[in-house]
Amino acid sequence: MILRPGLLAWLLLLAYSAGSARADEPSSVPGPLPAPHASVHETQLLYYNANPPEEWPENKARHARSSNATLTHEVHGWHPWWMGTSFAAYDWSLISTVAFFSLELNGAGAVVEDHSWPWSALVSEAHAGGARAIVTATLFSAGELTTLLASSTNRATAVANLAGAVQAGGADGVNIDFEGVPGTQKQNLVLFMSELRTALDAAIPNAYITIATPAVDWANAFDYDALALHADHLVIMGYDYHWSGSANTGPVAPLQEWGPYNLAWTVNDYLTWGALPEQLILGLPWYGWEWGATTGDPGATTTSTATAKTYVNAMNEVAAHGLQRNGSDAIPWYAHEDPNWKQGWFDDSLSLSMKYDHIINEGLAGTGIWALGYDGGRAEVWGAIKAKFGAVSTGMMGPPPDAAARNLGVAPNPFNPVTWLTMTLAEAGPVHIAAYDVRGREVALVFSGTLGAGAHRIPWRADLASGAYWIRASHPGGGASARVDLVR
Repeated sequence: MILRPGLLAWLLLLAYSAGSARADEPSSVPGPLPAPHASVHETQLLYYNANPPEEWPENKARHARSSNATLTHEVHGWHPWWMGTSFAAYDWSLISTVAFFSLELNGAGAVVEDHSWPWSALVSEAHAGGARAIVTATLFSAGELTTLLASSTNRATAVANLAGAVQAGGADGVNIDFEGVPGTQKQNLVLFMSELRTALDAAIPNAYITIATPAVDWANAFDYDALALHADHLVIMGYDYHWSGSANTGPVAPLQEWGPYNLAWTVNDYLTWGALPEQLILGLPWYGWEWGATTGDPGATTTSTATAKTYVNAMNEVAAHGLQRNGSDAIPWYAHEDPNWKQGWFDDSLSLSMKYDHIINEGLAGTGIWALGYDGGRAEVWGAIKAKFGAVSTGMMGPPPDAAARNLGVAPNPFNPVTWLTMTLAEAGPVHIAAYDVRGREVALVFSGTLGAGAHRIPWRADLASGAYWIRASHPGGGASARVDLVR
């Protein structure tokens, strides 16, 4: 795996300090930094565990079900338990994966809170709409994560419990959301994902696994390319660049501005350290933060911890106080005095569309949503997804986008200099297979031509230097990738 420069010195200096930075931080710091902090996933889970809704929220507008379309990209949305039956109103034609949030684990690998999982109605709605339904496993304590990941026994317990939960709920896989992972557990996290992959592949056909990963890897705990060997996608939590405890007001998910850390920086960081574009789903916010502030100006000093605003609630504030936009990222925000200044920053269909364009331009696998149901039935955020990743009529809902070539195999591996690629195609069509280096640059063409439906075995003689490479196979029915090691 890739070892980042200056790791030891960086870890000693970081120590999870709010004033610390990554080894590859830009030398110029034009804006406030998103120091390590509890994510919106953790803060909202803790809040609703302590303050459960008196009744399930319900979207007023029910979207017409469309089961005759497929998406051009992945759309991976979390359904938090506190959103209840709002899933009945989701536009399932615009969702590829719904992740129930969540099963809460402890360090021993036990599920200490399942929030009444299985949710059969959610799984049934998703499957009827042609989407995957998976379950999210959460653990947010560094100490508990160390206890879990450092122990083969505890890892095995967690894996068995998650596999059992998937089978009990008729689900299609797991999303892992471990936050606050210490850098000392970097390799153990990879080992856990490998063990989870083995168990789920044995338990259910075409098991789908994703892992939530940070916008800024403060602890150097996530080995992007190694994790991608065992997960179908890494779902980057591309939000909370400004968070509830920020010292200044500003955007939740800046695209190009408000640096040095923004979405463009984050995506580049993942690609620089070994992830391939097709392995990345960029999660984006359907929420915002409202702070008390010293003035009504962007970037004002905050005077309070922020209150979370769902998208629909933020739009209600805009209706009362007016909409402003900031910079070339067109970030929506509002400000008013009541009697002191308050500022709210969020994302809407325009600013999200610009981020979707970045996903397309970078060749990423798709987008994620925190969180489904936060739209409150407003159609415009769904419309932005449809416009950018839009439904393509096929007459019937096809398999998940990556199912056609899900079983790409490479053997022997490591190899020198010849190996064989094996894959099974659900239908005939053009196939393009190429090799890429760890920075995502194409270095060799392996195969390009038309193949029939069924199993295929393709030889590759590598005329390259020793090292790690990625094999990427693309087909109209989907794509797949695998890591190979050439040892001369």
